[in-house]
Amino acid sequence: MIMKPAIDNTWNQLKQLPPQWVAAVVGAVFSLWSIVKNPVLNDDAYQYLRAAELFSSDGASAVFTHYGWFNYSIVIALLHRVLPGSLLASAHVLNLLLQTLLITTFVRVSQRVQAGRRIGWLAALVLLAYPQLNEMRFMLIRDFGFLAFVLLSLELLLLLRDSGRWQHAALWVFAISLAAVFRLEALMLAVVAPLALLGNGNHRKVLWLYFILFALALFTSLVSGLMQVDLPGLIQFAYRYYLPPLFDLPALMAHSGNLVMQQLFSPDNFPASNNAAVGPLILLFAFGYSVLAILVQALSVPLSLLLLHAGWRGWLRPAEAMRGPLAAYAFCAFLSLLLFISIMHFLTERYTMLLCLLLLLLVPGVLNRWIDHAQTQRKRSRYVFAAGFFLVYFFTDSLVSFGYSTDYLPQALGWLRANDTASTAFHTNSPYMAYGSGRISDYDNIHQNIIETLANINSGDTLALTVGGEDQTTKNMLQQDQRLVLLQIFANRKNDAVRIYRVQ
Repeated sequence: MIMKPAIDNTWNQLKQLPPQWVAAVVGAVFSLWSIVKNPVLNDDAYQYLRAAELFSSDGASAVFTHYGWFNYSIVIALLHRVLPGSLLASAHVLNLLLQTLLITTFVRVSQRVQAGRRIGWLAALVLLAYPQLNEMRFMLIRDFGFLAFVLLSLELLLLLRDSGRWQHAALWVFAISLAAVFRLEALMLAVVAPLALLGNGNHRKVLWLYFILFALALFTSLVSGLMQVDLPGLIQFAYRYYLPPLFDLPALMAHSGNLVMQQLFSPDNFPASNNAAVGPLILLFAFGYSVLAILVQALSVPLSLLLLHAGWRGWLRPAEAMRGPLAAYAFCAFLSLLLFISIMHFLTERYTMLLCLLLLLLVPGVLNRWIDHAQTQRKRSRYVFAAGFFLVYFFTDSLVSFGYSTDYLPQALGWLRANDTASTAFHTNSPYMAYGSGRISDYDNIHQNIIETLANINSGDTLALTVGGEDQTTKNMLQQDQRLVLLQIFANRKNDAVRIYRVQ
């Protein structure tokens, strides 16, 4: 009985803390845990690290020439100049800072979506338990900067709507420009988002935004010209894989639609099979369905069902001032996904993160309504059990890996450092091994195809090859190659392995 007042007092003190900063501290702990548990980085990370090295040695022009829109790498290199430790450590610090901005901004914007004393804490809980974000925490990706500054721009757009001050317009332009520094997709938002303020005499605010955007674009063009930087060419290089099919999208859709028609129908079993518009319509429906299916996977099925249930119950009602801006941002996010899948014919869950975060902004309000509903019910234990179950499910899914271990890669690297002399040439098809060895300067540009790797070996070289556990064909090929002497194998339970050879 003595303990209960002390516990209540402690809980009341905790509730007085700002939820966004509590979430930021817990999120930083999650990130550090993820970094320690995942020493093997995503493949893109090695390009960003190499580009940061190139900036340090040869400047920004070399980065833009070889890598395109790699401003993320430049920021890593600049931060490295003021921080101790390795370039990799600076990259992780930058990600921690960007994740902190993302979390704190998400909580503040959630509190604008729907009023309520619990909203801030529920928003913090939703984002901390969101598996897709937690699974990305260790990765070196520019997405964190893009997402953080896009959400910050949304908050500033809402502030501008309320205040009408030109300072908020300037800050919105600054935030959306920083988002574009990380990913150029923010340019679509820069063009479309101001239109969300139209109506109710807000045309002056919209004009402010477009005027400042135009002034910034003009200033940037002048500075780029003085520095002899071809900014349009740089943007075109960054989108070299996307712009040609985008400009030719009608012809691409017509061609793909014809192929769909040929596969599905023949002239005698479908009345409109000779209608050229049918194929592209079927294709567009398929692309839209694919985007929604991947979005459900990225959100998780429980959260998707919760949002559907809330929509059916009429609980998805953000504050009126929030509806236009939120709809404009969601529209741009969905349109960019639809354009991407139409052009490239693939899409990953990571690409849907912006749209997922915009939908997650609605979840704290839904949970708040759910709690209020539960408190009116007699059998509240069912709701408490359901909430506890899903919290355990989400946090476990977020922070615990159930896949096969990648520890064999650090073990192989450690063995190489201890037993292989640096005087021999080193070849590998693994970016992790290439980077960690310190013996391959262009570690981001290695051949990941084993046949191409073998084409460059000479007598006396060391070879470290990653081979999938089920790739028996490659294992047989390596066993039959008389030039290769097997030194060590490091593997996991699936028999994914690093096989280390000496070339004779």
